[in-house]
Parts: sequence; C-alpha cells; structure tokens
Amino acid sequence: MVKNKCVTGKEQSPINIISKNSKTCGITCELTFYYRNSKCNIIRLPKNIVLDYDVGSYVTYKNEIYELEKISFTNPSSHKIDNSSYPLEAHLYHRSSNTGAILILAIFIDVNNAISKSNIFLDSFGSSIPNQKGKQISLNMPQHWNIYHLLPENKAFFTYNGSLIKNPCSQSITWIVMDNAVNCSQPFYNKLLLSSKNNARSIQKINKRTIYYNPNNGERGKRNYGNRLMCYTEKEFQDKCKKLSGNTQIGKFKTYKHLIITIMVILIILFILFILWLLDKGVLNKFIKNVSDIIHEKIINQ
Repeated sequence: MVKNKCVTGKEQSPINIISKNSKTCGITCELTFYYRNSKCNIIRLPKNIVLDYDVGSYVTYKNEIYELEKISFTNPSSHKIDNSSYPLEAHLYHRSSNTGAILILAIFIDVNNAISKSNIFLDSFGSSIPNQKGKQISLNMPQHWNIYHLLPENKAFFTYNGSLIKNPCSQSITWIVMDNAVNCSQPFYNKLLLSSKNNARSIQKINKRTIYYNPNNGERGKRNYGNRLMCYTEKEFQDKCKKLSGNTQIGKFKTYKHLIITIMVILIILFILFILWLLDKGVLNKFIKNVSDIIHEKIINQ
C-alpha cells in the first residue's frame, strides 16, 4: 500500500521556525495586500469554522496574484516561532487563478481583551458562530469589515515551502507566517473552542528547507490597496487588470483615446498661434477689410 504525503512528504507543515536560521529575502519575496470588504459567510464544520470570503480580494507575492478564498482557525496555533506558540492561529487560504498554486497566510492570535482592530473584527461575528455542525449563515457586516484588520500592524513575516495541514497533505504550498501576533477577546475564544479545540497538526521536521524572512517595512507592505483603487498609477491598474482577466488588450482603447485628444489639443493650439501670427503681420486685417469692401460694394450695387 502506497503511503500518502502526510507520512512520506519531506516538506510538511506546520513547523517550528527558528528565526536565527532564517535568511532575509526582502524585495525578492514582496507581499502586497488587496483586500476588499465582504459579507461574513460562516460555515460550521465538525472541528472548525470556515469564513467563506467574498470574491475580489487577493495578495500579490513574487509578482503572482493569489485570490483569497477562505479563512479557518486552529487551536492551539499550528506553527511555532523559536519554540513559542499561541492559543489560536488563523489561516487565510489564497489560490492563483493562473496556476492553481496555493498560498496560506498564517496569523498568530493571543487571547486578551485589549482593544484592537483584530479584536473588533473577530468580535463582530463571534457570537453568531453556529452551534450546530454543518450549519451555514451569512451576516451583513459594517462597511469597514475587512479581513485586513485581522493582520498585525507590523507586517514582517517568515515564508517557506510546506504542505496542507490536513489529509492529503499536498506539498508545494507557499506559507506566509506573520512574525507578530494579534489578539482576540476571551468571549470570542470561548465560542471558537466549541468548534475548533485541539485541531492543530503536530510540528513537522524542517529537513533541508530554507526559511526566509521579510521585514516587509516598505510603504507597499504597510497598506491595503483593496478598497482604494485610486492609489494605483495608470500602469499599475492596467497591469493588475491584465493579470486578473488574462486580457492583454485592456487599456489600449483608453491609450488611443488619450492620443486623439492630445493631437486635437495640439492642432487647436497651432490654429490659435496661426491666427495670432496673421494679426501680427496685418494680413488678417487686410483680409477682413477686403471682404468688408466686397460686401459693401454688393450692397450698393443692388
């Protein structure tokens, strides 16, 4: 009997990240967020809940677009950093529409009642988590409800090649593990325990894998561009649309329109300059006088 990847795989997840052994990758592993607002679609599973996020949100990583599909939680945290773990870990599942590749963004969650964006984000639906297994509900959320608020203020992260944490444990999964934790309230944690207690997979061997670290402190890494399309330059907007739609003709019509308008403006300016030149040389005045004399003569001869 052939064993599956959960047993034989050499690049399994989760892992214990030893920060001193990581290598800085910087711009070569740039991560940018394009998260839009969504309804809160909750699915209660036997050992977890899943937030089925509305379409239209994505991240770019190494110039590839990964669309956000769903969010789930593990209790306790799946990963560790320098042997330290947290009560919860959120997993944001993304998929490339071009290649089908999966990117999972992991966020550590501590439990305390400190006021924060993550606390408010989670509390806004915590009390509505279904008690009945298999039940699904959809909540209309406030306009500002956005998965970006679940991310830590400091967007530094570790990244490595790993696997799904559930059977079939498929590999070639890109993991983004945020270095800093966020928090949730005690009531949210208690509610989540009813559906996601002790559902984290055991720590797996790193083997020969390299763990990379990105401080992600550049301006692009600190912002969410999902609800502010006006922040794009014209070229950035067209490039993103091309990647999302696969249509390489996007923007050409607008380019031609701009070219025609530019030519028309230049012609009008040249015409005005030509009129001013005629006035300066007195040619236009002579022409007007001649036309006036001809009209006057015709009127007299009638």
